[in-house]
Amino acid sequence: MKAISAEFHALLFCFTIAVLSVPGLEVQGQNSLHITHQFSNVDARSMIGLPMGNHKTIVTKDGQLMWSQWSLAQKGRAVTFGFSEQLDGALGIRMQELHGTTSNPLVAGDQHLDQMRFPFVVTDWKGKTLSVQETAFATTDGTQDLDVVEMIVSNGGGEAETLELRLDGKQRNLPAFAHGAQLATHDGKLLAIVEPASGVERQSTEAGGLTLVQQRQVPAHRSITFWIKLPYEFPVTEIRTLTAKDSQSLLARARQAWETLWDQGTRIDLPPQEKELSDFYQASVAYILMLTERDEKGELWTLDGPALYREFWGRGEYFQGRSIEFAGYLSIGRDTVKHTFSLQKDDGEWDWPVTSGWPAWDNIGGNAASVWDYYLLTRDKDWLQSSYPHLAAAADWISLHREESMVAADAPDASQPIERQIPWSCAPEK
Repeated sequence: MKAISAEFHALLFCFTIAVLSVPGLEVQGQNSLHITHQFSNVDARSMIGLPMGNHKTIVTKDGQLMWSQWSLAQKGRAVTFGFSEQLDGALGIRMQELHGTTSNPLVAGDQHLDQMRFPFVVTDWKGKTLSVQETAFATTDGTQDLDVVEMIVSNGGGEAETLELRLDGKQRNLPAFAHGAQLATHDGKLLAIVEPASGVERQSTEAGGLTLVQQRQVPAHRSITFWIKLPYEFPVTEIRTLTAKDSQSLLARARQAWETLWDQGTRIDLPPQEKELSDFYQASVAYILMLTERDEKGELWTLDGPALYREFWGRGEYFQGRSIEFAGYLSIGRDTVKHTFSLQKDDGEWDWPVTSGWPAWDNIGGNAASVWDYYLLTRDKDWLQSSYPHLAAAADWISLHREESMVAADAPDASQPIERQIPWSCAPEK
């Protein structure tokens, strides 16, 4: 997911080139610059989530949902490194159209962002006669955060067709069992609920209750809509507290939330013909804000991504924090910088994570740069004064260890460089 930050910086560069090379942004012909943005889920790492939220869901290339129950707020300080590749939460989605005694599976195909800018993943499923538009997005329903999967089923044929939906899943490595229109674990956690109940012609379970099966009829040349709600950390006993809002209402709320957040950031006005570039900018801002998360102490981390690991590296997250600042979200950027203060050791070393060892010494530069860049953008001298002890300690640590690495080979043992926690280096040191 580091590519998101790189893309964002490339985007800012493209804006600069556009402004410099196209005076007034009115020039046409050979001097005009037009940049397009096309979404392609080539690495099965499309993500939905809430800004500064601890739940991040991957939508795979075939329209399935996967996530990790591991989060910074839950891991505790005893865990020094945050792996979340296991993806112990999942919702499997399979669909087919029924023709009497025969069936034809629907296949997930093209994907794009909702309206090409909202961080919601739209997957187009195709069958022989039926097609389904699956829109996966994160939102808030009252006080409950949740993922929603909206399914719009269209029948292009001249006769009514039956869509069969199969859902299966797991949560916290526990299987979810079907009961009515719900999937829930035996320890009482709701994984998903399918709504509305009206329109379901037949409902059953398969695989010992691990698969929920629903059949809905789609009239000729018509469309029907149903949706799946996946509330975060939700007890099945509280199912009645989930509001009855439909997917369109929830989707409208989610869009409005992002519109409001975008309006609070840096505004960049482009000509109507540059809509792709404008969409790309807003989508990039959304993803760097989603790749943040608070730990159990409330400190805000910028992260590499929702899978493989959730961890802070000064060498990498500095660029994401800097992108957040340049996008106009200075208070959020300040929170990410303040997080680095708790990572600095008493001797001034500013490296993280602890298991990276000295091959990650460049982290110290990223952390120091994030402090300094916030000052350059705000000119907040009180901030600089309060941050100075961290910068001074880091500078002293760098100076001492630079001298240490330059001692002669025949120098006394006591003056030799400290031993590494990891017995290899990224590159020869001189």
